[in-house]
Amino acid sequence: MVLKDEENKPVHKLSDMGMKGDSDDDQFALGTAELMLPPSIKTTSYYLKVTLLKAQKLIKMDLLGTIDPFLVFEFGSSKYKTKKINNNANPTWNQVIYIPFSEPMISQLLNIKAYDYDLGTKDEIVGSMSYRKNDIMANKYKDPFWINIYGSQKGSSQGKKRKLMNSVPAMGTYWKGRILMKLEAEQAEKPQQKVEHLEDKEINMYSSLISESYNIQVDVYYGVEFANPSDKYSIVVRWADEEVEFSKLKADQGVWKFY
Repeated sequence: MVLKDEENKPVHKLSDMGMKGDSDDDQFALGTAELMLPPSIKTTSYYLKVTLLKAQKLIKMDLLGTIDPFLVFEFGSSKYKTKKINNNANPTWNQVIYIPFSEPMISQLLNIKAYDYDLGTKDEIVGSMSYRKNDIMANKYKDPFWINIYGSQKGSSQGKKRKLMNSVPAMGTYWKGRILMKLEAEQAEKPQQKVEHLEDKEINMYSSLISESYNIQVDVYYGVEFANPSDKYSIVVRWADEEVEFSKLKADQGVWKFY
């Protein structure tokens, strides 16, 4: 069967294929996304190369126990799930994930989602973040950096809204942990999905990365037109897992003076 356009000319079919791995804990998912292109448009094959090192301070989703985290990378029609790390909010993977894609392609985003594994029930999404394909191809993330994961506020009980905030990066407002990785795009003649484990010398090199510390100053002056004028209000400032709360105050002639 030959696909043709409205002018009865043949067109190419561009597919992004996924390949299932050997283990349920560490696998690629099968998928196909088709884009109809005229013969005059040439396609170029690439790897999306994800160097996944470790995560820190991932928030557990269950009331009891700790988190059993794993990550899911979604790019075009391809999906890769890492192995889960049991009972560890600070897991280490030290692996390189290769996800093939072709240009031009439909999807423009790499979505990264963190999950908490649940035995016998549906795994709960902790939070997510996304990165633009064009930024990756422009080498903006070629050096190791921390990805901050955001989602719903801890302890939130609103099911649909909670899931939406955890699944859609633009809606997440609460810091849920961070992941150390780097993202690269490499041109390849016949790319295949694969996973490689880092050698000891590479692990040691990344382990020697120096973190910088900063102090953040927040000046809060006053508030007006709060919902209930007779109530006391406080201001909470949160950066990652650090939180500072101002004393609760009542309004003085309709103005809450925090300074």
